[in-house]
Amino acid sequence: MNFSKLKQKILNAFNNQFSTVISSVLIAIVLWFLISITQYETMTKNIDNIPVSTELSKDFSESSGLSLISCDTENVNVKIEGNRTEIGGLKSDDLVAKLVTDNISSSGTKTVAIKIESKSGREFEIKSISPSTASIVLDKIETREFPVSPEIPNISFADGKTFSRDDLSCDPAVINITGPSEQLNKIAKCTAVSHKKATLDTSYNLQSDEIRLYDENNSIIENSGLSIEKNNIMINIPVLTQKKVGLSVSILNAPADFDKDFLDFSISADNIVLASENSSAEFPDPFEVAQIPLSDIDIDYSNTFTVDTKKYINQSNLETVTVKLNNENLAKKQVVLTDISISNPQPNYDYEIIAKSINVTVIGPADIIKDITASDFVANVNLLNESSNSDSFIHDVSVSCPKYNNVWVYGTSKVTVNRTEKTVTSAKSTTAPNASTTTTTADVSE
Repeated sequence: MNFSKLKQKILNAFNNQFSTVISSVLIAIVLWFLISITQYETMTKNIDNIPVSTELSKDFSESSGLSLISCDTENVNVKIEGNRTEIGGLKSDDLVAKLVTDNISSSGTKTVAIKIESKSGREFEIKSISPSTASIVLDKIETREFPVSPEIPNISFADGKTFSRDDLSCDPAVINITGPSEQLNKIAKCTAVSHKKATLDTSYNLQSDEIRLYDENNSIIENSGLSIEKNNIMINIPVLTQKKVGLSVSILNAPADFDKDFLDFSISADNIVLASENSSAEFPDPFEVAQIPLSDIDIDYSNTFTVDTKKYINQSNLETVTVKLNNENLAKKQVVLTDISISNPQPNYDYEIIAKSINVTVIGPADIIKDITASDFVANVNLLNESSNSDSFIHDVSVSCPKYNNVWVYGTSKVTVNRTEKTVTSAKSTTAPNASTTTTTADVSE
């Protein structure tokens, strides 16, 4: 037999057999498919990574006023059962996992069931969902207005310059923040922060680069999930001129020859820092914190005064000072004065002091006080500005010690003064007989 013809016959037989095998396989597949769809119409299928929808139904949002703030589940896996022709080709993108929010009417953290739906409306039975529930947070979204205060941690000031924190301001002074009500409730303070570094010697406007939120414990609140109306706010920094000055007191109503410098006071604070918006301001040094009438100063004098800086800004937060008299080597005693004079009386009246003596407390150096007598003092009732309509009135007595310029009287003395109108008489002049007569009446004071 020809070898080449034999080879060709073998090849032809093999090809025919291979074609038969392929055809048999295809026929088997078709038969299997036909049997499956006729004998086994229902099938189960696992589909993984189906995305959980965070969109709530319109009816639920409108009726409850709630919005979904967070959900702890992003994807679920599902096992479904259904007609092979319905579910055979389903993929995760063909399905959606929805949150069941029926019967929820209040905000807060809720555990809700998850349901699976076909985007194209195919029907099937859910055999299992994993996870089958989700933890969600629901809340109302609100917009609230918050005042803004400046925060300038890296700003310093030149020598002799400072600022008043109360005068720092923001423009705008308030901002609107939108977010969940529970998160808004935590905001106790809102600041506009500038991280710029600068040393200022004059007033300055600075743009903020951060909005910072604080809770009631002054801890920073994470502001993710909040919508802040305006992030860039202008910070106004009024720069002040300042100076540290000493403190002093002044003495009122002292006799002209009294040595006010003799009195030695201790003040509870040594100095105070004053500031002014005027860049060329001149500050009094020392600064007077109290005015004390001489007659109020007893040997153990101590009094507390409210510090009034008037046109200056108090940078020391010094609200009060206590002033005490240093009474070392001082003494006091009682002296009875019987020689009381009257000055500046009205010319048409006579005056009489009813009390013939007054008892006064005198204070001064101990070596002087031990030997001092009533003759060293002058007591006077000055009627210059007396305006009483009564014929008997009470009037102050001023007491001084001309002999010593470091002795004073503690307290005030008063006496009763009687007033009487002076008598008026008439005088007549007569001419000789047969001459014209003229009578002249004149007031003569006794």
